[in-house]
Amino acid sequence: IIAMDTERRFAFTWAAYYGEDFTGDASQDPRLTVEFLVEPIESGTRLTVRESGFSMLPPDRGPTAYRLNEGGWDEQVKNIGAHVQA
Repeated sequence: IIAMDTERRFAFTWAAYYGEDFTGDASQDPRLTVEFLVEPIESGTRLTVRESGFSMLPPDRGPTAYRLNEGGWDEQVKNIGAHVQA
């Protein structure tokens, strides 16, 4: 965890998985940063999920990592939406 501002921002880093070169040792793999930003808007609350650090990955691996993670975050945002609607 690199930042936590209650009810506004939560950020952490994690090891970038980008294919068969993953070492399985998070301390040895490039790090990506994930931020959850929450802000009030007129109609309710806006959640923004931002992941960065792909430019630090090898050029032939960045697009794969991005594609794999993008699909995962789409699914997680749906899960968060279902949770807050319940």
